[in-house]
Amino acid sequence: MIKITRIIIVAAGKANRWNNYLGVAKHFIEIDGEPIIYRLVRLLRERNENDIHVVGLTKDYEIEGSKLYIPNINYKENADADKFLSSKELWSKDERTIVFYGDCYFTEKAIDTILNYQPKEWTLFCRPGKSMITGHKWGECFAQSFYPEHLEKHEENLHQIANLWKRGKIKRCGGWEHYRAMVGLNLTKHRMSTNYIEINDFTEDFDSANDYDLWIARYKKAKPSEVFHNLPEHKKVLHIGGYIGIEAPFYNDVTFVEPMPQYADYLRSNGFKVIEGAVGGKELYITSYDQASSILKPKQHKIREKIEVKEYQLSDIEEDFDMLVMDTQGSELQILKSGTLDNFKHIVLEASTNPRYENAGSKEEIENYLKNKWFEKINEFQHGKHDIYDLVFRRKK
Repeated sequence: MIKITRIIIVAAGKANRWNNYLGVAKHFIEIDGEPIIYRLVRLLRERNENDIHVVGLTKDYEIEGSKLYIPNINYKENADADKFLSSKELWSKDERTIVFYGDCYFTEKAIDTILNYQPKEWTLFCRPGKSMITGHKWGECFAQSFYPEHLEKHEENLHQIANLWKRGKIKRCGGWEHYRAMVGLNLTKHRMSTNYIEINDFTEDFDSANDYDLWIARYKKAKPSEVFHNLPEHKKVLHIGGYIGIEAPFYNDVTFVEPMPQYADYLRSNGFKVIEGAVGGKELYITSYDQASSILKPKQHKIREKIEVKEYQLSDIEEDFDMLVMDTQGSELQILKSGTLDNFKHIVLEASTNPRYENAGSKEEIENYLKNKWFEKINEFQHGKHDIYDLVFRRKK
């Protein structure tokens, strides 16, 4: 007998914090031209999941490859727990049920992790804490999985947290509170115990406009970049401004230079070679948007703090590398001037026609400097309609 997994995509919540940002409900946010809920259904169908139900409030949620279920909403009685209780009639009494959050972007790897999980347990798929990848500062729940033998406890605990919320005993009664109730933890403290699988990649939940804006900025940066297309293979790459190693798949052998301790630690923990420090300066301005941090003082971004870091000159570390990649928030020209550049065959860097940092070199100044160092610009890629460019240089023969 073929076992069929019941897939439920919940998309009937109130979404107050989203406030119709971008002019659409958050389930219909388009990523790469496709609404995230449509994408989720498509990826599930591509994995031969055929029993897919979307829980939505209107016929806008009729999505090819799934069945629409319009629930009887009882938010007054159940509050946030109604996100799950409203789909009770769909819970499978025979086989596995997986409940996906419909306002999440799921990577294909995350979907495979959820679908292929074998233990017959009640399980939460989540990120327990902040993400170094998406930049979100809190944990998120993404999906639940359970079997017929878990239904009674699953429902009982949803009603329990809803009742406690109504009585003012707890401030929330959503996915985290439900998880804590299922595993017997204090409902008011964020702790993890058993029965969860961590998903920590670009999978993310969008609750607010800020959530989306932060995520999309990092996602666009992480997408396979045309900057690296058609470049020859390099033996050793020096990447200054490593962040979390997003470009690593393009390199065979890379050493990252990263001044921010948390990102240097992250790179090391993922097996990368790291030089921890800054090239060209010993003070680092940490901004409220940490990817804008720089050894140069920002003109626009709010400075959160200033820290001392180990300082290198490019001449100290450049000798063994044949390609240089830089994303250092305005200090690119300063870094170039601190080395000989003799061994580099290609240089890839970011530059602006309107520098946002004090004493930063402009796009034109960088181009002229490298021209005098016998490099020719072979490509440039504008960041949308902004005045920021990725530039690709090749040593003249």
